[in-house]
Amino acid sequence: MLMLTFILLILTIFSSCSSGIIDERKCIHKDNVTVTCNHIPVDILPRISKVRIADIHFVTDKVPVIINQINFTSRSWSRVEYLEINDLEQGFNGNWRFEDNCFGSLKALKELHIHILYLKIFEGTFIGLNKVTVLDLSDCARLKRNILLPALNGTYKLPKLQKLLLRNWNSYNLPYGFDETFVQTLLPRKVTHLDISSTHISLLNYSSIFKNLRFLEIINISYANIEEVLYREPEVNGPEVNGDEMKHVRVFDLSYPTLPRQFMSFVPAVLSLSNININFSRLEGDFDAFLSTAESFNFSGIIPQYTSIYIELMKLTIDVEVKWSVKDLILRQNNLKSLDIQCFCDNYTFSSIEELDISDNGLEFIHPTFLYCMSNVEKINLAKNRLFKMRNGNRTVFEKLFLELNYLKYITLSANGLYDIPFYTFTKCRNIEVIDLSNNRLNQVTFILNGLERLQILDLQNNRIKMLDKISINRLNFLWAGNKSNEFKAIIVLRSNPLSCSDCSTKSFIKWLTSQMSSALVKQNLTCTSENENKEIITEQTRSIVQKICDREAMIISSAVSTAGLVSVVIILA
Repeated sequence: MLMLTFILLILTIFSSCSSGIIDERKCIHKDNVTVTCNHIPVDILPRISKVRIADIHFVTDKVPVIINQINFTSRSWSRVEYLEINDLEQGFNGNWRFEDNCFGSLKALKELHIHILYLKIFEGTFIGLNKVTVLDLSDCARLKRNILLPALNGTYKLPKLQKLLLRNWNSYNLPYGFDETFVQTLLPRKVTHLDISSTHISLLNYSSIFKNLRFLEIINISYANIEEVLYREPEVNGPEVNGDEMKHVRVFDLSYPTLPRQFMSFVPAVLSLSNININFSRLEGDFDAFLSTAESFNFSGIIPQYTSIYIELMKLTIDVEVKWSVKDLILRQNNLKSLDIQCFCDNYTFSSIEELDISDNGLEFIHPTFLYCMSNVEKINLAKNRLFKMRNGNRTVFEKLFLELNYLKYITLSANGLYDIPFYTFTKCRNIEVIDLSNNRLNQVTFILNGLERLQILDLQNNRIKMLDKISINRLNFLWAGNKSNEFKAIIVLRSNPLSCSDCSTKSFIKWLTSQMSSALVKQNLTCTSENENKEIITEQTRSIVQKICDREAMIISSAVSTAGLVSVVIILA
C-alpha cells in the first residue's frame, strides 16, 4: 500500500511537470518598496508600493485567469502605486479576464502595466482607477480595437490618464485605425505621451491627433506600418495641421516606419542630386510644422533600405529666418551617402539644433559648411559611416569639418575605417569634452590636442595601436594635469587595442603607461602581447619584463661586438 501511494505521488508530480504547471507560489522583495511575485498575493507588506506579477508558471491558456475585486481586497493593496502583470517573460501565455471594476480597490494606483498575449477586458475594467496616469498595454498582441475603445470610453474611466502606451498591440488582428473615433475616445483626458510604435495602422489621422490632443508632448510611431495618413480635415481641401496647432509637441519619433506611397514613393535605386543652387525659402513644406515645434525629431530609417542618396555640388542659401524649435535631429540609417551641400548662412542659421545624429548611413562625404550653419550644435554623431573615403580623397576638407563649431562638446567618428586623423582636425574645438575615435584603424595619435582644456574623454579603444611613439606620447601629454597624483585631466581609453610588450622598442611606451597613466590602467585592465605571444595584464612588473628584454638584447649585441673584435685580432696576428 505504501509503495502504491509513492507511485501515485510520483505520477502526480510527473503529470504536473509535463503539463508545465508547478504551483510554486513565491514573492521576491527587490528593495524596500518593490516586490515581484509569480502569483497575485492575498496580502503584501505595508511598505510595498510597487508590485510586479511575472514568471507565472501555473497559468495555462486552457483555464482562464479571472481577475476581479476579490484579488485586491486587502488594505495593503490600497497603498500600491505601481502594478505590472507580465505573462510574456517566460513564454507562459495564459488566458486572462479582467472583470468590471476589478481594480476598484487600488485607490492609490498611479501606473498600470499589463503585458499579456490573451487579454480580455470589458467596458468597466478600468472603472475606479481615478489616480492612474500611466496605462501600458504594450505587447497585448491579441487585444482588438473594438475591445479597447469601449473600455476607455467615458470620462469616469481613467480621468487623470497622461501616458497611453500601446506598443505592439493588436498585431494578431487586422490593421486598426487611429482615427477621429479613437481620438475622441481619449478626450477630454490630458494625454501627454502616446506610444503606438510597432503596430499596423490602416489609417493615421494625424490631423485629428494634433488638433484635438492639445496636451500631447511625446508621440512615438516608430516601426509602425502605416497604410494611409490623413493630414487634412475630412472635407475637400480642408486645412492642414499648422505649427500653432502642434506647438505642444516636444518629441516626435517617426523612425523606421513603413509609410504610404503618398509620402515615400522611392524605389530601390541610387538617387543623385547634383549641381543645384537653391534657397532655403523654397524648401519649407509639410514637415516644417514638426520642426518648428518639436524639440526632438527622430527621422531615422525613413529612406527604404535599398535606396541610396547622393547629394553632390549643391549650394544652399539660408535666405530667411529658420523658425525651427528642433534641438535633437536624428537621421540614422537613411542611406545618405554624400552630403556635399555647401551652405551659405551669413544672415540666418539652423541655430536651434544642438544635437545632430547622422550615424550609420554609409556616409562618404559631408561638406563642412553644412555643419557650420548649425551654429549652436553641441553634439555630432558621425559613427558607423565611411568617412575614410573623404579623409583619403579630400584630406584638407576633412581637416576643416569642425573648425568653426565653437560650441561643440561631443563628437564621435567611431567605426569610420580611419587610418589617421589630420593634424588640425580638433584644434578650434575649445569646448570639446568627448572625442570618440573608437573602432577605427588608428595606430598613432596624428592630431594635436593643444588647447583642449575641457576635454574629458579621448576614446581610442579597439583600434590598431601596438605601441605609441614619442610623438604620439608628447601629444597626449598635453592632456596631463601634471600634478603630484600623476593623473591626466582627460581619460584616455586604450582598451581592446593589440598593445605590445614583446621587444625593447616598446620600452618608452610601457614606461609611459605604467607611470603617467597608472591611475587609468587599473580601470581599463589593459593587456599586451609578450615575447611568448601571451596576453599579459599591464602592470609595473611589465615594465621590468621589458627592461630585461632590453638588457638581454644589449648583452647579445655586446657579446657579438666582443666576438667580432677577437676574431679581427686573430686574423691580424695570423
